[in-house]
Amino acid sequence: MIAFIYLAALVIAVYIAIQLIVVASFLQHKEEETTVADEELPFISVLIAARNEERNILYCLTSLCGLNYPENKYEILIGNDSSEDHTEDFVKDFIKEKPRFKMYNITDELGSAKGKANVLAHLARVAKGDYLLITDADIEIQPDWARTLVSQADEKTGIVSGITVVRAGGLIEDMQQTDWLSFMAHMQGFVSLGKTATAVGNNMLVSRKAYDETGGYENIPFSVTEDYKLFQHIRELGWKTKNVALSGCVNYSRGLSNFSRVVRQRLRWLTGARELPAFWWFIFTVYALFWPAVAVVALHNWVLALQLVGIKVVLQWLYIVLFGLRLKLTGISFRIPEYEVYSVLITAACTVAFLMRRPVNWKGRKYS
Repeated sequence: MIAFIYLAALVIAVYIAIQLIVVASFLQHKEEETTVADEELPFISVLIAARNEERNILYCLTSLCGLNYPENKYEILIGNDSSEDHTEDFVKDFIKEKPRFKMYNITDELGSAKGKANVLAHLARVAKGDYLLITDADIEIQPDWARTLVSQADEKTGIVSGITVVRAGGLIEDMQQTDWLSFMAHMQGFVSLGKTATAVGNNMLVSRKAYDETGGYENIPFSVTEDYKLFQHIRELGWKTKNVALSGCVNYSRGLSNFSRVVRQRLRWLTGARELPAFWWFIFTVYALFWPAVAVVALHNWVLALQLVGIKVVLQWLYIVLFGLRLKLTGISFRIPEYEVYSVLITAACTVAFLMRRPVNWKGRKYS
């Protein structure tokens, strides 16, 4: 029993140390905001893969109508991925008399690409932009999104990735908002330490030259996390990548409506994350073991356990608040007790599902 207590104490100490290091690094690092004159802005292509998105697609397309970018320097390409609902009809009706918007019905597969990666592969083939800006059908785009991402790009940068936040709503949406904020904040903190993990697939700019060097999604081995796979290949080719925390490139996502859908989303992320370096799996393991470690300590000294939980909660929420202030976020829900319970439940559910190695069921399709 003593050995378990010492091991639990070690896990908690490492967890708190990581939190302190990440917070300190984030506070010391801040991106420089730059501006680009209209005449110097490149032509860009916004790519959106949509499958069974009748609930969300107009939310996304309407926001894109307010894009603060020269009208003659961008196009918006929507790929309808064999939707079984009214997505196609909604898009067709919306883009009438909007020449910058074009929809393509995707029915065949290119090379090794499947699902969203396949749609993006098709759209990239017809895109005219010097940069491909990729987002999802459930994302509300902010007016300065494209301009901000482009301003952070240069000739050596293959990917620039922004920040995505879930809109608050009911309990499940509020929990996802906090979860995403925590993830984005931690990812940005690790970026400050020189440890970049991935790009945000619903909020990223990809250099056309870098994309073409990979051979495109059709030549990249398939992954359920296509954003990470592209990120990985672009970095292997020697391109730089940037994760930027600037208010201009913060987009908002609609939350998933129930707990089981959140678990499926997390399982998809975990399945794709299997290729991450050992460093990241060490971090994941420490984070997942925090609460079990606290339970072990509580068996020996429940007062100490409560104190450790207090330290954890203060650090976590301080970080989220500071991150939100830097990004000038509004409408943030701070439901601390509920989130701590949610965090334990979602971690346990995803761990069990991941260990069972069940296929990922995403938008009606199953992937191994």
